[in-house]
Amino acid sequence: MMNNKCGVLARLAGIAGAVAVSFGLVSCEGDSHDGDKPTDEEYANLIGDEKAESIAFKAAGVSESSLIWWETEFDRENGILVYDIDFRTASAEYECDVVATTGEVYKLKKTWEESL
Repeated sequence: MMNNKCGVLARLAGIAGAVAVSFGLVSCEGDSHDGDKPTDEEYANLIGDEKAESIAFKAAGVSESSLIWWETEFDRENGILVYDIDFRTASAEYECDVVATTGEVYKLKKTWEESL
Protein backbone atom coordinates (compact mmCIF):
# COMPACT_ATOMS: atom_id res chain seq x y z
CA MET A 1 0.00 0.00 0.00
CA MET A 2 1.02 3.61 -0.42
CA ASN A 3 2.35 5.52 2.53
CA ASN A 4 0.37 8.52 3.78
CA LYS A 5 2.29 11.03 1.61
CA CYS A 6 1.63 8.95 -1.51
CA GLY A 7 -1.99 8.32 -0.58
CA VAL A 8 -2.63 12.05 -0.22
CA LEU A 9 -0.91 12.73 -3.55
CA ALA A 10 -2.92 10.03 -5.28
CA ARG A 11 -6.20 11.29 -3.75
CA LEU A 12 -5.51 14.88 -4.80
CA ALA A 13 -4.48 13.96 -8.32
CA GLY A 14 -7.04 11.16 -8.84
CA ILE A 15 -6.14 8.17 -10.96
CA ALA A 16 -3.30 10.05 -12.67
CA GLY A 17 -1.63 10.56 -9.28
CA ALA A 18 -2.13 6.93 -8.26
CA VAL A 19 -0.68 5.72 -11.54
CA ALA A 20 2.23 8.17 -11.29
CA VAL A 21 3.01 6.88 -7.81
CA SER A 22 2.53 3.23 -8.83
CA PHE A 23 4.85 3.54 -11.81
CA GLY A 24 7.51 5.45 -9.88
CA LEU A 25 6.99 8.66 -11.84
CA VAL A 26 6.58 10.39 -8.49
CA SER A 27 8.94 9.50 -5.68
CA CYS A 28 7.59 8.73 -2.23
CA GLU A 29 10.38 8.35 0.29
CA GLY A 30 10.40 5.01 2.01
CA ASP A 31 7.63 3.59 -0.16
CA SER A 32 8.42 0.48 -2.16
CA HIS A 33 5.53 -1.63 -3.37
CA ASP A 34 6.52 -2.96 -6.80
CA GLY A 35 4.09 -5.85 -6.43
CA ASP A 36 1.18 -3.38 -6.39
CA LYS A 37 1.99 -1.94 -9.83
CA PRO A 38 -0.62 -2.70 -12.46
CA THR A 39 0.49 -4.74 -15.45
CA ASP A 40 0.07 -3.19 -18.91
CA GLU A 41 -3.16 -5.16 -19.39
CA GLU A 42 -4.52 -4.12 -15.98
CA TYR A 43 -3.52 -0.50 -16.58
CA ALA A 44 -5.42 -0.42 -19.86
CA ASN A 45 -8.56 -1.63 -18.08
CA LEU A 46 -8.55 0.35 -14.81
CA ILE A 47 -12.01 1.59 -13.83
CA GLY A 48 -10.64 4.66 -12.02
CA ASP A 49 -10.68 5.62 -8.37
CA GLU A 50 -13.86 7.72 -8.53
CA LYS A 51 -15.87 4.84 -10.01
CA ALA A 52 -14.35 2.41 -7.48
CA GLU A 53 -15.31 4.75 -4.63
CA SER A 54 -18.86 5.05 -5.97
CA ILE A 55 -19.12 1.25 -6.12
CA ALA A 56 -17.77 0.89 -2.56
CA PHE A 57 -20.11 3.51 -1.10
CA LYS A 58 -23.12 1.94 -2.85
CA ALA A 59 -22.15 -1.56 -1.65
CA ALA A 60 -21.94 -0.23 1.92
CA GLY A 61 -25.26 1.61 1.57
CA VAL A 62 -23.81 5.04 2.37
CA SER A 63 -23.83 8.33 0.49
CA GLU A 64 -20.70 10.35 -0.12
CA SER A 65 -22.29 13.26 1.78
CA SER A 66 -22.49 11.10 4.95
CA LEU A 67 -18.76 10.36 4.97
CA ILE A 68 -16.40 11.93 7.47
CA TRP A 69 -13.31 10.84 5.49
CA TRP A 70 -12.11 8.32 2.94
CA GLU A 71 -8.86 7.14 1.41
CA THR A 72 -8.24 5.11 -1.73
CA GLU A 73 -5.05 3.20 -2.56
CA PHE A 74 -3.89 0.47 -4.93
CA ASP A 75 -3.26 -2.91 -3.37
CA ARG A 76 -3.13 -6.56 -4.34
CA GLU A 77 -5.31 -9.19 -2.70
CA ASN A 78 -4.29 -12.74 -3.63
CA GLY A 79 -2.69 -11.41 -6.82
CA ILE A 80 -5.72 -9.32 -7.83
CA LEU A 81 -5.21 -5.56 -8.26
CA VAL A 82 -7.80 -3.73 -6.17
CA TYR A 83 -8.68 -0.25 -5.07
CA ASP A 84 -8.44 -0.46 -1.27
CA ILE A 85 -11.02 2.07 -0.06
CA ASP A 86 -11.28 2.92 3.64
CA PHE A 87 -14.06 5.27 4.74
CA ARG A 88 -15.93 6.38 7.83
CA THR A 89 -19.37 7.68 8.73
CA ALA A 90 -20.48 8.96 12.13
CA SER A 91 -21.46 5.43 13.21
CA ALA A 92 -19.17 2.99 11.38
CA GLU A 93 -15.86 2.45 9.67
CA TYR A 94 -15.62 0.51 6.40
CA GLU A 95 -12.93 -1.31 4.43
CA CYS A 96 -13.80 -2.16 0.85
CA ASP A 97 -11.67 -3.70 -1.91
CA VAL A 98 -12.96 -3.16 -5.44
CA VAL A 99 -11.32 -5.09 -8.30
CA ALA A 100 -9.53 -2.37 -10.27
CA THR A 101 -10.32 -3.81 -13.69
CA THR A 102 -13.91 -5.09 -13.28
CA GLY A 103 -15.52 -3.05 -10.50
CA GLU A 104 -16.48 -6.18 -8.59
CA VAL A 105 -16.59 -5.82 -4.79
CA TYR A 106 -13.89 -8.19 -3.59
CA LYS A 107 -14.26 -7.49 0.13
CA LEU A 108 -16.47 -5.31 2.32
CA LYS A 109 -15.99 -5.05 6.06
CA LYS A 110 -17.97 -2.84 8.44
CA THR A 111 -16.94 -2.03 12.00
CA TRP A 112 -19.45 -0.29 14.26
CA GLU A 113 -18.20 2.55 16.40
CA GLU A 114 -18.90 1.54 20.00
CA SER A 115 -18.09 4.96 21.44
CA LEU A 116 -21.00 6.71 19.70
